[in-house]
Amino acid sequence: MAKLTDFLKRGESDSGAVSQALARLNEDQETVRVEVEETCRHFLSKVRLRSGAVVLTCPQGVESFLKEGGWLRIRMPTNGRKDLRLQVSQARYGGSGVMATQLGRLALLCKIPGATLEAPKRAADRVRTDRFRDVVLQVPSLPGPYRIIDLSLSGVKIRARGEDDQNLFPLGAYLEHGAILLGKRARVDLQDVIPRHYMPEAIGLEIIVKQGGSSRKILEVFLEHLLHQELKDVEEKGPDVKEAKPAE
Repeated sequence: MAKLTDFLKRGESDSGAVSQALARLNEDQETVRVEVEETCRHFLSKVRLRSGAVVLTCPQGVESFLKEGGWLRIRMPTNGRKDLRLQVSQARYGGSGVMATQLGRLALLCKIPGATLEAPKRAADRVRTDRFRDVVLQVPSLPGPYRIIDLSLSGVKIRARGEDDQNLFPLGAYLEHGAILLGKRARVDLQDVIPRHYMPEAIGLEIIVKQGGSSRKILEVFLEHLLHQELKDVEEKGPDVKEAKPAE
């Protein structure tokens, strides 16, 4: 009989389960979402096993956030309760034979020893929503609504309409009782909206979802749907459609 302590250990996983997960990804050649830990950067890639290492390809624009010894998380397509966590052992352009990559793409070699299956960090999942005109932020004390162009469980990026908007969103201020409107039928109530940084034509905001009710679940389901759609689009139209410009 398994001991209770076996189920309470975090960051540990059965090596057989990791091997099976890697073999399945290599065999199926599905496009997967890869997150660079401790950043908000992600990219899409296929997983290949070569000479005792996991090989991924990374588009331009992400390499500055990668380093040898850093960690990546792969969203498992058939098991949303686990992420495959891998450590980068080498990153290089070009190559030959099985390591040949497309021009301008970076090949990442990741260690198999030390790989784990761990609980996903959903707050880090960010998706671009700029193609939707009806995904907006409302704050009762401010004019609006504001179009959301980037969304996660813990933050949004809104389209700024000029310097006046920066005056309405002072950095570090707590703006209470906002809401994210997902079209006309879904609403995510927010306890606080906190401006964190200004960008060209955009403002980055931390959000705290109101506890109780269904707001957090609605946001989780919406993000999960968009993540799956992102992968589906890549499979149908080719990887460069989404990989060429990762979310900022």
